[in-house]
Amino acid sequence: MIIRKASMNDLEGLFPIFLEGYIYHYEVRKDVFGEPNELFLRDILIDDLCGTDKETIILIEDETIIGYIQYAIKEKNRDKILWIDEFVVTKDKRNMGYGKKLMDYIEDIAKSIKAKRIELNCWCFNTDALEMYKKRGFSNQRVVLEKDIIV
Repeated sequence: MIIRKASMNDLEGLFPIFLEGYIYHYEVRKDVFGEPNELFLRDILIDDLCGTDKETIILIEDETIIGYIQYAIKEKNRDKILWIDEFVVTKDKRNMGYGKKLMDYIEDIAKSIKAKRIELNCWCFNTDALEMYKKRGFSNQRVVLEKDIIV
């Protein structure tokens, strides 16, 4: 198993996992996530890999990318915050410890930059992820509520 920073050379292996994560969210919240357009989503991933505001860390097993985390370093009140933007492990590799390995890696990065905390958003419907985060010691910071208005 290898965990390392992704590069543009990883695009073809990373894109199916990126798409899998997007489709998972789209299927539950079509009102928030646009219909999956592979060309558009590929461009988003390319921008993420080429940009300077996010880092993408990949987990590789048997020469295949099976998970990734995208994160950014933010500042709030002069404190460094490691913000997790995306975190996906392929469906067939979940509950096997791979997510834990990626989170351990990210926590080491947070410690190395002297971040005060790690923050992220997680949809309420993503109960497996919520359970994993709670096991890792994450707690609710705030709750976002919504009410549909029918016009």
